[in-house]
Amino acid sequence: MFVRKNRWAVVAATLGLALFGAAPDASAAKLKTLYSFCPEGNCSNGTGPTGGLVRDGHGNLFGMTGGGGANNRGAVFELARKTQGIWEYKTLYSFCSQRHCADGANPWAGLVLDTTGNLYGATTVGGRAHGLAGVIFELTRAGESQLLHAFCSQKGCPDGKNPQIALTYAGASEGALYDGTSPLYGATKTGGSHKKGTVFKLEPQEDGTWTHTVLRSFSNPGPTYPSGRIALDAEGNIYGATLFGGEHNYGAIYEITAAAKQKVLYSFCPLPPACTDGRYANGGVTMDAAHNLYSVTGLGGAQDQGVVYRFVPDSMSYAVLHDFCSQEQCADGTNSGSGLTIDANGNVLGVAEGGGAFNNGVVFQIDPAGNQKVLYSFCFEAGCTDGAAPSGELGFDASGNLIGTTSGGGANGEGGTIFKLSH
Repeated sequence: MFVRKNRWAVVAATLGLALFGAAPDASAAKLKTLYSFCPEGNCSNGTGPTGGLVRDGHGNLFGMTGGGGANNRGAVFELARKTQGIWEYKTLYSFCSQRHCADGANPWAGLVLDTTGNLYGATTVGGRAHGLAGVIFELTRAGESQLLHAFCSQKGCPDGKNPQIALTYAGASEGALYDGTSPLYGATKTGGSHKKGTVFKLEPQEDGTWTHTVLRSFSNPGPTYPSGRIALDAEGNIYGATLFGGEHNYGAIYEITAAAKQKVLYSFCPLPPACTDGRYANGGVTMDAAHNLYSVTGLGGAQDQGVVYRFVPDSMSYAVLHDFCSQEQCADGTNSGSGLTIDANGNVLGVAEGGGAFNNGVVFQIDPAGNQKVLYSFCFEAGCTDGAAPSGELGFDASGNLIGTTSGGGANGEGGTIFKLSH
């Protein structure tokens, strides 16, 4: 059974179900579990949701699991909204349905939804090319999958390898659905001319094929090994973050201009070993309406448990908004690696996989004044039936409630959940 791994296992020895803090204020936020994964034999419906959810105009939710499915290599699912709060789960596609997993296997990042209901995403492995290095796919609502690109199509994988980062497109930062005809942009964790990751463009052609173009192959001494979501502005400039590289090799924030020129905007940890600004930028970047970038680091900060930060490209200014584990026994969360979400009021929202009142992760909010608040601590219910270790970016339903996933817990054990949080 697939369980999302904690990338920063510095608190692994303390993880458990024991209560070590005060119970959260139930009046502050109300969580409802919409679905618990793995109720079927061998987890044929999927297990371990990854990358968060996307929502269509009817309120239906779509996502992926890293494991389970008919072939135990992950699945794409729909959670359809019915009347009177009833939800219906459907597996749209099980990966590795083709010989040698030519259709891909084990997705990690989230999906893109277009205006006609088609879904686009990436798998970390699988594909027909050298080394089974992952694919980009399109999936219709009818469950028909089309391979758009198989990575490592040439020896040495100059086109990239192992995409673990969600795709993006023009208008994504404003919340628009993908039009299905303009380019998609993404990044690979490894591969490229220097084997340290790439940023690429994938463009549909009139004959129905898609053209893959590498915009940047990362290399030392610049940023290396990109992480999390990338962002695209109105001028076509791409922004992202990397785990390593930069001036001090603790990660960097980068820009790739519309002319495919790379700029290092910020290098983490200018004064090691303290790294109070954070190190190992593992959450990608989220762009707000004012062109500011927000994200998290896996480590560093005042407690070396990671930070939430804001970077303003126009002024090249960097600020730590929150140091994780600032409260007793990390009640404010720790080990955050998922991207952030910004609401209409300018609040920054995200999840941390560890910490909280029960040490099984939290949903948190940081208001425009920089005040952090825990909205929910997971494993509040006996047996963690409310979920554990939240992962992926948060989204919103039509009423403004938060929707998200956990990689563990749930009514069926450790398969994870889909939840709604009213706050």
